Amino acid sequence: ASWLFPSHRLAEQTQSNALALGRAHLRLGHAHKAEHFLSAVNLAAPQFQDAPAQFTLVNTLSECRLSQGRLHLALATCEPLLALAAKQSWQPYLFDFFGNLCHIYYEWNQLPIVRQYLTRCLAEAEHNETAPFWSVDAHLALMWLAWAEGNQTAADAAMQEAERLAHMLGVARLVRKVMAHGARLDLRRERYESAIGWAKDCGLDAHNVTDYGAQFEYLTWARVMLAQKQPARALRLLTQLQALALATGRTKDVIEIMVFSALAHQANNEPQEAFAALAQAVCEAEQEGYVRTFVDEGAPLYALLQQVAASGITRLYVQRLLDAFPQSAAKPIKSPTAPLAQAEPVNSLVDPLSERELEVLRLVAAGHANREIAQSLQIATSTVKKHVGNILSKLGVKNRTRAAAKARDFRLL
Repeated sequence: ASWLFPSHRLAEQTQSNALALGRAHLRLGHAHKAEHFLSAVNLAAPQFQDAPAQFTLVNTLSECRLSQGRLHLALATCEPLLALAAKQSWQPYLFDFFGNLCHIYYEWNQLPIVRQYLTRCLAEAEHNETAPFWSVDAHLALMWLAWAEGNQTAADAAMQEAERLAHMLGVARLVRKVMAHGARLDLRRERYESAIGWAKDCGLDAHNVTDYGAQFEYLTWARVMLAQKQPARALRLLTQLQALALATGRTKDVIEIMVFSALAHQANNEPQEAFAALAQAVCEAEQEGYVRTFVDEGAPLYALLQQVAASGITRLYVQRLLDAFPQSAAKPIKSPTAPLAQAEPVNSLVDPLSERELEVLRLVAAGHANREIAQSLQIATSTVKKHVGNILSKLGVKNRTRAAAKARDFRLL
């Protein structure tokens, strides 16, 4: 019965189905599965030649790559349509297009570009009847932009507008999302009572964190736990969230979770675990140039990053991160544990470890396999094996577990 369904029709249907399945998996937070289906979509297929179809496909692809932490590829996905987006009459799909660009440039700390895109979108939203749904996200983005720029009054105004729009639309999940953003802003500004009040009413279940749509809420809840001086409880929640993000290929979320886990470990009097978590996050984030994920955590993370900088791990990148913090973050803060930077010098060994061997050692101690270390440091697996052999020899041990233990004895970690 092939005459009923010509081959080109079947091909078009297959392409459309792949896009639909990719979008569905993306909404569930399954980035790996979404990528599997989206990779089957041919950008040159006939049904993707008109503007609405092109933007729908590009928006989905860029969102998937953002979730995977591939910021440069996400931007490259959007760039072919930038000229078209600039000259055509406004359409609803442009909200998502520019929204993805705002996420990318905010992470890179290129705030003027974020403001340029947000200003255009919000101006268009006033004349678009479908805009209120997108306007909620736009005002939340504007809130964080204003906060990053140090304009607290504008941040409060944007938050109030997002809350007004969410309540006007009457969508419960949207309201919960906005309130979680408000609670996180309260934490950033040390308005702890308000954030704790949100946590009491949020209705989240620490034993069931599989709802991807509520992940921002769960991460905010973990931050409230830390503000309540419950770091062990926060770490249990973060462990679940990180395992889920790893299993579904959401590297962007993994990096955020590792960064915050470092703060939770530090608060839990676990400086070695704090260092390992932050060092791993830095290694994961360097290639894509993450900035705001680190800077937005403020002074406590600045102090931990200084320790990573002292160790020599990805030194230039860590210095760029430190330079991106506001001057207020550089003020000394009290820490419940002695800073790792006060450890004994590494040359206490008869045959000191090289800077690269120290990088490998810290990743070994964090539980990474050779292939993962090679990817993080952008070197060959055979080179990693050679470094590990040198490390074992210099430390006088026969396996990786003993190497990690001996390194801690020498305060190399």
